[in-house]
Amino acid sequence: WLSRSVNTQLTDYDETADNFSLGVILYFMLSGILPFHSLIQEEVVTLTLRCDISLCNNHWSNVSKNVQANLFRERIC
Repeated sequence: WLSRSVNTQLTDYDETADNFSLGVILYFMLSGILPFHSLIQEEVVTLTLRCDISLCNNHWSNVSKNVQANLFRERIC
């Protein structure tokens, strides 16, 4: 996955790309599923640019609302 900052900037990017990467790793570690899943690369890019992630499934029942709301929205979006 490429962060939105990398997808939209053709040159340099900043720490937001690293925060995005950390968010994707944490998302996977806590839920066991990938945040932007598609077999088609273009769809993965579209989901990433729209920040289309779901925190409303059984994978998140044991993760606090604070972590869900703050950590992922700040890291990934």
